[in-house]
Amino acid sequence: MISLKRLYEYKEEPSELDASVKMIITKKGDGLYSKAKHLFSLHGEAFLDLDSRKIYVDGEEAEREGWTKDHYLFVQAHEIAHLKMKHTPENRDEPMADWYAVLLLKKKGYDDAAKLGIKQFEYRNGISFKEYHRKMKNGK
Repeated sequence: MISLKRLYEYKEEPSELDASVKMIITKKGDGLYSKAKHLFSLHGEAFLDLDSRKIYVDGEEAEREGWTKDHYLFVQAHEIAHLKMKHTPENRDEPMADWYAVLLLKKKGYDDAAKLGIKQFEYRNGISFKEYHRKMKNGK
């Protein structure tokens, strides 16, 4: 998550999960990629611009890794979770955003994307989704 004021040379689409959030997949040659590439190296394959409510995805890396629609949905849900939980770059909580993302995907009926988030949870956070969920239900 970062705050990025202006990057304009791209096509944006509304998120399937929250139309107030825009999704941008950028690749080499589209004008935006060269401006955002260093941000991907700092923040991973995707990041959220809090000011504009835009999610930027490194399309080159996503293609290399063979992302499916479920991967894109999980990224959207994860970044939307940061918004909903009012995370900032200073107080972000990645495991909590992943947990919230799984719950959001289940609630919206995207079960395969939720399963993907659960499957990747331990690798990403060092704790299983089941154990983290138990902690969250018990008030940490």
